[in-house]
Amino acid sequence: MENTHQHETAVAARTFVLHEPDGHDRVRPAYAGDFWREWSSVYRDRRVRLSVDQKRLFERLFRVHREINQLSPIAERVRVEINMSRPVDPVEMRRIYAIRCQETGSSENAKRLKQLFRLHDLNKEMNDLLWSLEGSLFVPLDSPVQTINVAIVRSLPAQIPRLWAVIIGINNYRHERQLKGAVSDAHSVQSYLRRTLNVPREQIAMLIDEDATRERILGTLYDHLRDNRRIKRGDAILIHFSGHGATYNTPAGPMEAITPVDRYERTDSGCVLDISDRELGLFLGELCREKGKNITVVLDCCFSGGATRSASTSEGMSMRAINPLPIPYLDLLCAAENNPRKRWARGSTSDGRYKHDPSTHVLLAACQDYEQAQDLPQGGAFTIALIRQLCSISLSTTTYTQLIMGITGLRRQQPLVAGRHRDSIIFRIGHDAAAGIRALLA
Repeated sequence: MENTHQHETAVAARTFVLHEPDGHDRVRPAYAGDFWREWSSVYRDRRVRLSVDQKRLFERLFRVHREINQLSPIAERVRVEINMSRPVDPVEMRRIYAIRCQETGSSENAKRLKQLFRLHDLNKEMNDLLWSLEGSLFVPLDSPVQTINVAIVRSLPAQIPRLWAVIIGINNYRHERQLKGAVSDAHSVQSYLRRTLNVPREQIAMLIDEDATRERILGTLYDHLRDNRRIKRGDAILIHFSGHGATYNTPAGPMEAITPVDRYERTDSGCVLDISDRELGLFLGELCREKGKNITVVLDCCFSGGATRSASTSEGMSMRAINPLPIPYLDLLCAAENNPRKRWARGSTSDGRYKHDPSTHVLLAACQDYEQAQDLPQGGAFTIALIRQLCSISLSTTTYTQLIMGITGLRRQQPLVAGRHRDSIIFRIGHDAAAGIRALLA
């Protein structure tokens, strides 16, 4: 059978020939710079050589960029109005402002909320356009995780509370596109906890590939964390998920979900469902009430969905997002409500009743809600950068916000820190920050 795939052959240091299925060769250069920051300069330099389709994409990109610039001051005005500190979590901003709109009934507030959602849509469209243009113009040779020319100095042993972790990594989904680096993430996080923080093996629960079913994920969260009598109030708790994410549209706005390895597996009652952010959020509320608020959640997945870029690229890179299951979103809520181990009041997941509580944990997310989390054979771009940064700072004096703001080597995605306690010292939420500094100086 004739191979219909494109093959790339190096013909110069930064130039490749693509052998097309029709027998024609096309030269496509590699770009040594950062196209995502320099796209307007690239357009000016190459506009006479652009194809009709490329010109059309650039024209749309300029229009989207102009509208983003027009709406960005409105987002800043809203941020100041609701007294939200930087860096901003746009999802939380829209959630808070939607509540304000309901409370005030102001038409002006409603207009601004609509503009915030429009800004989100524009940011996602710009992200998709940049992926499409970069893929059509260049052979991307650079890694999405840049090597920063800064010496990484191993921090002194941190004085942190006892730490307990559930680490989930899924490459081999039963019915979905496979990933390459999620399992590597899980082992990298485990290695960091064991070797750098000296966390005992029995305090770390690992769910890898086939072990990471919906039933096992939820059961481990309950058994190893919420119902674990060895965990004392104030102990540090870490939940790390590397795998696919999905988004479901609801009347109340997008509902995000993490996907277990057995999603869409047929069952007597239908199929195995994703774990929605509402179900996870209510569990975190229970965990916080039982064990305290020193909880860190890391999600190396994305929820943007519908990206125009192909799932795999010439860099050996793919995206950690898949389409939602072809079912009503209410089925996910019913599955959560039917969990016999839950303690929240029945109906708490429903539209109008579910209340997101940002005080129960700190969230570290791989990217903004309109971006894609990049998956590489060696791991997720975010987890690679996160562990590198954790190894270069002092856990005794660094806040979650400082940790994420210090990750400057990622391309094409901007990590996010969210939660009321994001300015707390890492793994010391609710503890005396000065104690960590005193321990460092002792």
